[in-house]
Amino acid sequence: MTKKIYALLLSFLLFFKIFGKETTDYSIVFVHIGPSIPEYTATAIKQSRLFNPKADIYLVAQTQAYKNLCLTKDLAQFDPIFVSTESLPLSSDHAKFQKKSKLDNLYRNGFWRYATERFFYLNALISSKDLKNVFHMENDVMLYCDLEEFIEVFSANYKGIAATFDNEERVIPGFLYIHDDQSIGSLTRFLAKKSLSGENDMVTLAAFKFVENGKYIDNLPIIFPSYAEKHPLVSSYKHRTDNPKKFFKNYELFEAIFDAAALGQYLGGADPRNGHLPAGFINESCLFNPSFLDFIWQIDPKGRKVPYAMFEGQKIKINNLHIHCKNLEAFFSGNV
Repeated sequence: MTKKIYALLLSFLLFFKIFGKETTDYSIVFVHIGPSIPEYTATAIKQSRLFNPKADIYLVAQTQAYKNLCLTKDLAQFDPIFVSTESLPLSSDHAKFQKKSKLDNLYRNGFWRYATERFFYLNALISSKDLKNVFHMENDVMLYCDLEEFIEVFSANYKGIAATFDNEERVIPGFLYIHDDQSIGSLTRFLAKKSLSGENDMVTLAAFKFVENGKYIDNLPIIFPSYAEKHPLVSSYKHRTDNPKKFFKNYELFEAIFDAAALGQYLGGADPRNGHLPAGFINESCLFNPSFLDFIWQIDPKGRKVPYAMFEGQKIKINNLHIHCKNLEAFFSGNV
């Protein structure tokens, strides 16, 4: 290599280091299917960017839906990477699902069908871009941590998918970790096989755990050990577990919990389309009762509001909240 070429190469690397965007080995992905993306999606992306300045944040949606959202919200300032659903390849499993699915196409313009179909688009994105360490979030989920700090924990302890189970028979997939394309591919193959069942995504993801004894999906901590020492893990609908430890698995590594929806519903209320269910609502199926906890917001060293649960003098960080009521701006960390 000549001195001139070497000097040019050093100059390029120095320019990229100073002016180029730093990247990490993880991504955050939002997926929306349908002609209209809710405006609060922009708030969820803004929140994710606030805590994850170096992450690649993807938004997968139909082209026109993305354009319509951009007309009302300045998404560019949050630096999302838009990928159109039209540009992603249709796998054989996706085609099978589209042809055979018995999920309801009418309720809320196909809500239940789209809730499951999103995983096929997610698979197409991850496979086509060879992504690893992917965090999929629903568009009403607010993130309160820098996921880069937990990459080693996720990667070492979850070789498939990490999910927020709120009982033995249900996953609330508002927040998911996906190790790689093989992990999501295993899930979509299972979903294609289950397409005739008509069961929703929450039920099928929980059923997925019984494939090869839970090889492909495992629990994130939604509660902490000291709660289980004081209260039985049982829902108001009498869901129970024979192994409470599953629901605070790896808590000692994260030193935090993940919300499967119950916390966000208690703090903000449930979706108003489901009736008048204001703050204080207790999810009927979740194995713990959030009313046994107190909640505080603290300002972190970067001036961001972060939620904590308080229990008998113990302070537990909450890494995300599923804002079921859709009023995401009320839970934005920049509102100090």
